[in-house]
Amino acid sequence: MFHIARESSFFAADATLMHGVWQQALGALWILGRALLTLYRWPLLGGLFVALLLTLSAWLTGYGLRLRLGSRWSVLSFLPAIAWMTWVAWRGFNLYYQSEPGRALGVLLMGTVVLAVVALLVRFLRRERVQSEETLPPQPAKGLRAIIGSPFLSLLALSLFTFLLPALITHYRHPCLRPVTRMQVQMLDEDWEGMAETARDNAMLSYRPLAAYYAIALIHTGHLTDQLFDIRLDYDSLRISSWGGTPDLGTNYYLTDCNYHAGLFRAAAHKATEALTMDGPTLHSLKHLTRLALLDSDWEVARKYLHIIARHPFEQDFVARYTPMVGHADAVSADPVFALLRRTEPTKDSFESFYQQPTFLGYTAVRIEGNSLDALTQSLMANLYSKRMPDFLVRCEAMLGFTLPRTIAEGLVTQAPKNPSVLQAFPQLQMNMQIYQGFLRNIQPYLKDRERAGRELFEQYHGYYPFYYFFGNLKATRKRDDKEHANSNVGVN
Repeated sequence: MFHIARESSFFAADATLMHGVWQQALGALWILGRALLTLYRWPLLGGLFVALLLTLSAWLTGYGLRLRLGSRWSVLSFLPAIAWMTWVAWRGFNLYYQSEPGRALGVLLMGTVVLAVVALLVRFLRRERVQSEETLPPQPAKGLRAIIGSPFLSLLALSLFTFLLPALITHYRHPCLRPVTRMQVQMLDEDWEGMAETARDNAMLSYRPLAAYYAIALIHTGHLTDQLFDIRLDYDSLRISSWGGTPDLGTNYYLTDCNYHAGLFRAAAHKATEALTMDGPTLHSLKHLTRLALLDSDWEVARKYLHIIARHPFEQDFVARYTPMVGHADAVSADPVFALLRRTEPTKDSFESFYQQPTFLGYTAVRIEGNSLDALTQSLMANLYSKRMPDFLVRCEAMLGFTLPRTIAEGLVTQAPKNPSVLQAFPQLQMNMQIYQGFLRNIQPYLKDRERAGRELFEQYHGYYPFYYFFGNLKATRKRDDKEHANSNVGVN
């Protein structure tokens, strides 16, 4: 999580670049927190440093309160660490999304410094009391009592509780936080297969960011047309809020990434620039703007962004990869990721406001031109996802004479009972039709409560498009059936 918080942050030893943060209340503290975040370029190093701060805070608390390890009240020494980790777990995505990313580590650092000052005051101001009376030494505990009452075991139990409580909060309040942030780290490493595997390992979770990054992974692995519906797509609340504290769907969390990987470079640049203006510079926005400037052959702008990124600690790898591309269009074209994404780049300019939001779905679903088969298949899959079946059927005409991908064939059979021309145009669907008819017979008892059935039958039918059509993404189903929204520009769920 802190690795991705680092990407949502920016730090440089330059007063001009950090001016916006410095002007905030407690801005100096947030800058220190951002500086600590840079260590999460290597999560093990960052985690070790935070663990040291938490351990130090526990020791300082115990010292200030004169608590002996293993005593009845020694648990109090862990309270600051427990409180901080619980707060971090409770915040979840809002630890860095639409929030100051340096706050968490800044608060931890400030708390540790305050405890250190208190401990010093206790040391120098407190007078040691000398017991004048003699007392008999206590009898040492034996057997099981000695084991249970040992300081080591007490420390172990308190340490486990300190880490277990935040883990439980994360698991129940933000169950998708770990897989989503892990997928984002894998995306930074261009580990597309790893991203897809992480999503499938958490297939029963149903959250928009998880689905968004799964789709990105499938674009790069070439499995969008046969694996998109392998995970649940009925979206639960992320429990996140915007800058003003109002509930937020979290669309902006993944919108720039999805626009970029869908080949919508102008829309991605728009969102990255908007984030740069509203939130200040972040590595995430700056890296996207660098890539987009290279794709647009805007060499001077790309050079400036690379210069800014180079001021951030530990970003030499990114700068070393993209600097040689500046001024060399052939090097940009030779990059495998750039080459893949350009295959779905729009061939005509148009306004984003013409399309349903989010743009990567709204535009892709209605696009009628493209420079590759990838553009067509992405449009077909966007229509299947949003259940825009009339648009899907129109675009399937371009697939006449081609071998149909499995999911597209399954989408066609859902429309065959209402459109006999489907089987006439695609006679190879006869076997798919028989399977579909058997599926219809099996699901009849479950149609009264589709939401519950979607969870119960997922293990049996996941990956089969007709199952998604009837039981998946039910909000999209309601929008499709709502005549009031039939011709409106409402968003795609």
